[in-house]
Amino acid sequence: MANSHYKLESQSGSTYEVSVTSAMNLDSVSLSKNQVHYLYNHKGCSVEVHKIKGKLVSFSMNGKQHTFEVQDQHDQLVDALGFDKVAKVNLSNINSPMPGLILDIMVDEGQSFNQGDSLLILEAMKMENVIKAAADGVVKSINASKGDAVEKGQILLELE
Repeated sequence: MANSHYKLESQSGSTYEVSVTSAMNLDSVSLSKNQVHYLYNHKGCSVEVHKIKGKLVSFSMNGKQHTFEVQDQHDQLVDALGFDKVAKVNLSNINSPMPGLILDIMVDEGQSFNQGDSLLILEAMKMENVIKAAADGVVKSINASKGDAVEKGQILLELE
C-alpha cells in the first residue's frame, strides 16, 4: 500500500495524483479535529476539511474552497477497464416471458412509462406475474388484449 496512488479530480476537471508515501512524509501539525497545518516545499498551508460524503471531499486550503472526488487504485482500475460506463437499456418490444393469459394491461398506446412501472399482468401456472419495464419508454402499439392466451416470446407491446 505504501506505493499506492490516489487520483483527485476536481469539479472543474483538474486531476492530481498523490502517492501515499509523499502524503505520509509531509511535515504536518493537527490543529483540531478537522484542521491541519503542513509544510510542503518550505511553504506553509492550512487545510480544513468541511465534509466527506462517500468519495467526495470538500475542504478549504489557505481559505480557498475545494471539492475533489478521491479515487483509490481499485476505482482507477475500474475506470481504466471501462467498467464505470453503464450500458443504457434500449427496449424495442415487451415479449411474453412464458405462456399464459393476459389479466390486465396497464398502459395505453402512446403512453410513456418509466423503468420499474407495471405494464401488464400475465397469469401463468395459476400465478399472477406483473411484467415491469426494464427501462423508460413509450408504447407504440399493444398486440394483445385482456383475456388473450399468449405464447412464450409473443410480442405483447411494441415500443417507440
